[in-house]
Amino acid sequence: MMPEPILAYLEVDWGIRGDGEWALPALVKKLATGEACFNIPGLVFRRDGVYHGNPPEPSELLDLPLARREAADNPRYLREGGMGGVETKRGCEQRCIYCADPLAKGRRYRVRPPSIVADEIEVLLGQGVDHLHVCDSEFNLPYQHAVAVCEAIIERGLGERVAWYA
Repeated sequence: MMPEPILAYLEVDWGIRGDGEWALPALVKKLATGEACFNIPGLVFRRDGVYHGNPPEPSELLDLPLARREAADNPRYLREGGMGGVETKRGCEQRCIYCADPLAKGRRYRVRPPSIVADEIEVLLGQGVDHLHVCDSEFNLPYQHAVAVCEAIIERGLGERVAWYA
């Protein structure tokens, strides 16, 4: 929501606003090779003591690879009171005056294939994580996508193995 003040508070030079799946690896690669990186969509950077930001380019979520979920100790997080998180889509077309999600994730729905959502749930179950939070702005919108995700969960037999909250 406010990357410039956060980066200033943390005293860091680089950040990503918006989707990071493509922008963050691009930034890391360019920094490692010494290439100029100021054209990366969503990049927020400090130059001459002033923060600048490129507008994000929200991508479709259809071609995102399945998250391996290896960077965090998900079972420990669950043991210590947390839960796993999955995202079935990003964005929200609603215009609620109190909500920051349309600003952070976009004002149009970008859905993930229900089969990929079910794959991700299976990955988490394989790690022993059986309590999940659906991190969507509003899970039930668009309605047909929510139904398709529920059907994918049922078809895989995951409904009996996982508790989830939306």
